[in-house]
Amino acid sequence: PIFIDVGRFSYDSNNGKDYGTKSESHGALLIDSQDVLFSGQGVASILSAESVKHTNFYIDDNNSPIWKVVRPNKQEWTRKIKIDSESHIIISDRINFSKTVKGIFNIHPDTIAEKVNSQSIRLLFSNYQCSITFSKVKNLYIEKSDFFPNYGKKENSKRIVWFWSNSDHTTPYQCTIQVEI
Repeated sequence: PIFIDVGRFSYDSNNGKDYGTKSESHGALLIDSQDVLFSGQGVASILSAESVKHTNFYIDDNNSPIWKVVRPNKQEWTRKIKIDSESHIIISDRINFSKTVKGIFNIHPDTIAEKVNSQSIRLLFSNYQCSITFSKVKNLYIEKSDFFPNYGKKENSKRIVWFWSNSDHTTPYQCTIQVEI
């Protein structure tokens, strides 16, 4: 796998390893610095009725997975994943209202990541190369992260982080991420 869910170190929210219960550990977005997936603290946030009732997942007529989150404050985020071929994937994030958006993709520890330019990242893994091109991104970088392949086991990893700023107040805001393998 290229993109990963970081897993959980522990389910004890008092140990400082609460990262696995946040949107950023699941390849999701932070909208106006707010976690869009979970409400509450620790494992209770994952299981909360508040989190579950605002998340919807379905497959559209073109067999594309759609993930939609509507928060109580009416913020709405829709992610569509369109697989054009075995080597071309388009991920579209659409947000109906926000000032700032922070997106994160956690990448497997065995993957080498390098920034190509202000809108592009190259990933190298096994015998494959993957180019990821972002549209409308204000800041794109790679940073250190953690990966928990098993409960209680931690490995060093990296994650791709990008920011959007809705300074021109366009609504809805849409960013497209193209993955070429």
